[in-house]
Amino acid sequence: MVKPWKKIDGDVLGSTNAAISDAGGTEDHATWIRKEDHAARFIAWANEQMAAETAQQEVERVATMDSGYAGPFANERSIGPYRTYPAGWQPKSALDRAAILKLHFRGLDFSHVEALVERYYVRDGSGEHGGGYRGAAKGTRKILLPGDMDSGLIVFPKLEYVAALVKKQPTGWKPINLAMGYLVDVLKEIYPSSGFGGKAKRKIGPEYEKLLGVTERALLAIGAKTPGDILVLPAQTGTLFAGYSVRSSRGHMSALTRHIPLHDFGAGCFALTDPERFTFKALSMECPGTERSPREGAGFNRSPGWDFNGGLGFYSIRIDDVGSNGGSASFVLPE
Repeated sequence: MVKPWKKIDGDVLGSTNAAISDAGGTEDHATWIRKEDHAARFIAWANEQMAAETAQQEVERVATMDSGYAGPFANERSIGPYRTYPAGWQPKSALDRAAILKLHFRGLDFSHVEALVERYYVRDGSGEHGGGYRGAAKGTRKILLPGDMDSGLIVFPKLEYVAALVKKQPTGWKPINLAMGYLVDVLKEIYPSSGFGGKAKRKIGPEYEKLLGVTERALLAIGAKTPGDILVLPAQTGTLFAGYSVRSSRGHMSALTRHIPLHDFGAGCFALTDPERFTFKALSMECPGTERSPREGAGFNRSPGWDFNGGLGFYSIRIDDVGSNGGSASFVLPE
């Protein structure tokens, strides 16, 4: 892409052939600039090229998300290429994920997980079949797996049941805060050098994070219909919304109706079960279902995320930030 020459106006006449080539110019341009002092005209040409290229990329990126969302942030997306999942990564099965979580969430009821998995089926050209998931029990309504899930069935405990495991509960903390506190303690044991338990543990109270309203309502509704302490839900963990800002992703999810912004606790449980998903230069997973504040009283204008930072890392990003390194995660309501 042509670079904005206004950043180096004062040095254009002395620019090297390599710098001019990097900006989209040729050796002829370099000679023309140095010998005939046409720097200003070259700057204008370069900026015209940049504007044309940016306009074309704008058209292309608008076309990548046809959700029906036409709000003010619909096209709030960085210019690619975008990161994606690690090469060769295969999502674990829901039963394998549940087995891992069971080791860390002792005291919770995982007995319904297998039945929850068996409710799902997939459809392909040969008709309806189990597709790796066993058929639902007789008399149980089968649920068609969404076609846009790319990370399998993710598994995470209901917030209120994790909260009940916490013996010392700070005043005013809600289930999301207590559950995140519990998860951070688990991750601290697994990743002792990654900073969990330090600033991350101190900044999970209600003054720093809360559930997004639509996510909270969805979790309560789904939880009320789901037996046991565990939820099993289809999910995509970032590629569908790669490069979009969090607030843009939320708008597209709302328009798509079946995508619910994933919260940091659910995403953190996924990171716990599938650490292979988080590697160097892999797509970071942003969690639009949680609202975060950088400090008490500053307003909830950020969202958390999980990434690779020499190991599993936890970070936050402004909801209007765009970047090619991350994408918002969602759990997908079955069809």
